[in-house]
Amino acid sequence: MILLFLKIIILLFIIITLIQLISLQKYNKDGYIISTEDSQILRNFSKDLNPYLFTSNELSIYHKDIIGLLPDKDMNIKDHSCNVSLEKIDIIVKDYINKPYISPPKHTISLIKGESNESLQRCVHDILLFSIIEGEGTIYLFNPKHKRDILHKENYQIKKWGHKMQLKQNNIMIIPTNWYYLIETKDTEKIIYIRSIFDTYFTWFPNLVKDYISSDFLR
Repeated sequence: MILLFLKIIILLFIIITLIQLISLQKYNKDGYIISTEDSQILRNFSKDLNPYLFTSNELSIYHKDIIGLLPDKDMNIKDHSCNVSLEKIDIIVKDYINKPYISPPKHTISLIKGESNESLQRCVHDILLFSIIEGEGTIYLFNPKHKRDILHKENYQIKKWGHKMQLKQNNIMIIPTNWYYLIETKDTEKIIYIRSIFDTYFTWFPNLVKDYISSDFLR
């Protein structure tokens, strides 16, 4: 009886995982960036599958702690471990976007100082957030429909396909699955941001594998 019960649970887990992974293949071919300061507008994220630029002054409460975690404030740092509780960021996905079955998110800190030209990246997770703690920079977002137009090309060749947005302190860029992105800073600019990855308990491992494969493929 117990064995049968376990088999049913495993089968249900596999079915739900497959349903969620299939759902993640959807994207809005007419998608565009929506800027808002109204958290209630974020409830449309799961329906319209648009990227959102949300502005929240509550991010400022993390400034001191995040800066304190940086081992060197005068050199570029990529994806440094973040062990600070970031409830104000987590609540965006859990309560505002209302994403069900969310597993514990992964937060990392990056500092980019001076001219930077990062390589093209792809969001393979359920939701990806960039929360700007200090400074400013520029992000280009690319609709998945332009995949063939942008892969394996130099950044200057693909920008015409992108949605360009200036990122400033207290901005939170919310990126849906399958969208491509790159972040740039000018010679006089500096940006410190938190990168937050959100998956569900069902998609966590498959998305981890996709992240590894995607990173290798985009090199």
